[in-house]
Amino acid sequence: MGYFTDTQRMIRTDEWKLIRYPKANREQLFHLTDDSDELQDLIASSKHAATAAQLRKQLEDWLRNHNDVLPPRPGQP
Repeated sequence: MGYFTDTQRMIRTDEWKLIRYPKANREQLFHLTDDSDELQDLIASSKHAATAAQLRKQLEDWLRNHNDVLPPRPGQP
């Protein structure tokens, strides 16, 4: 898990990385095994929707457990 001020929240596994940009109301998803330079954003890929949802839940749970104000997910107020 990681964060940068109020502009970024992130979760990373050996294989995947999900980044949330709350102020920009945007997320990115990278498959680190195939794309270690994080050049191909897969967040819009329906093929990876389940992975994004799983990482998103883990990130939100971690933020809640650490009393971090949950930034809204893209598409949500």
